[in-house]
Amino acid sequence: MSVRKSQRAPAPDAMRLEIFKNIFHSISEEMGAALRRSAFSSNVKERRDYSCAVYDGAGQVLAMGDHMPVHLGSMPASVAAARAAVAFEPGDIAVLNDPFAGGTHLPDLTLVMPVFVATKRRPQFFVASRAHHADIGGALAGSMGPAREIFQEGLRIPPVKIFRNGEVNREVLSLLLANVRTPFEREGDLAAQVASCRLGERRLREVAAKYGLREVALYANQLLDYSEKMLRAVLRSLRPGIYRAEDFLDGDGMGSQRIRICVTVRIKSRSVVVDFTGSAPQCAGNVNAVEAIAISSVYYVFRCLLREDPRLSVSELARRVNMSAPAVRERLQRLEEAGIVTWRIALDARALGFPICAFVRVRPAPGQLTKVAELAQCIPQVTECHRVTGEDCFVMKVHIEAIDQLDRVLDQLLAYGQTTTSLVQSTPVPPRLLPLPEAGE
Repeated sequence: MSVRKSQRAPAPDAMRLEIFKNIFHSISEEMGAALRRSAFSSNVKERRDYSCAVYDGAGQVLAMGDHMPVHLGSMPASVAAARAAVAFEPGDIAVLNDPFAGGTHLPDLTLVMPVFVATKRRPQFFVASRAHHADIGGALAGSMGPAREIFQEGLRIPPVKIFRNGEVNREVLSLLLANVRTPFEREGDLAAQVASCRLGERRLREVAAKYGLREVALYANQLLDYSEKMLRAVLRSLRPGIYRAEDFLDGDGMGSQRIRICVTVRIKSRSVVVDFTGSAPQCAGNVNAVEAIAISSVYYVFRCLLREDPRLSVSELARRVNMSAPAVRERLQRLEEAGIVTWRIALDARALGFPICAFVRVRPAPGQLTKVAELAQCIPQVTECHRVTGEDCFVMKVHIEAIDQLDRVLDQLLAYGQTTTSLVQSTPVPPRLLPLPEAGE
């Protein structure tokens, strides 16, 4: 049952809403902690390349742990693909890594588990965990080497049951382990993901037993409404208009031709359209980004714009932020054979880079207003600095080529005691964002 279909109480309590928001978030965080502690590989234990999340019965995101941002928009698509392909029963767990079913690249394996409460015939919730496995087969160890097609990168898994009625599906597990170079470690990391999902299932059942399923469903529904209000407030604060930016990858590893990334952002009072029309077509190397990756990058930008609690439901982002990538859809059939594994090394950083690079709000510590203004003039990446009318703070326009440059700029600004910074959208247009005529808008 979707919490959106649950019966609403006349007046939800704001304090109780905050309690339930933190309950769902703490479940996803605890799932992540269990996964990290029990995993075998350094990819999960030390590099922490994993994510865990809680969903309602319709697959809408209730909470995601503070894990990997790039999984923000892609994991819900994996849950949707699993729900469409698998007839879930109590104790079932599905596994998948297909980049065209919400996956990122092949080493990222996602487990999706339904949560049945009491005697209900349909799952009331879903939990999911995703982890980067050190090897998933393919031509080279680590499954991250250069490739011209996805078949060279490793084993591609559509949504299939790896657990049935609480028992491991040995046929599926044996097939997977027979196609990787480190089967013992892979089985250990998969067992950690299973433990993580089962922990999430147990916690959700405990919450339903304590508060009652009706109240849990009510506040899950209210949490989605609250996320929508937060995002509406962000969109109202943005300057309406049309903005364009472009950037280039140095190459795809197979040639010297630069790869163009082009985006047009159309901001309205209630919605935003992010259009990647004009970007380079599919290339020979494995820096191609599937649609789920582009969506994740765009969603993360708008999540960073939240001035309050950033635990915004991805379901509300999907309603208000529309992404258009005609080139991706036109070449979908061809792209299913193209290499995609190294998108995280290059393309994702660029896609995240130019939408969020430009706008920083700085609130100096008491007595540091003049010093911060002087400092801004000495930082080459800060191209403009404007004091906000009626407030002791600045909005700065920052031009960067990579995300780590923004971190260095913020570190310099944070040197002044209690100075605080946050990413915002503001009136100034960054140097590489060109305003377009608004005719027809």
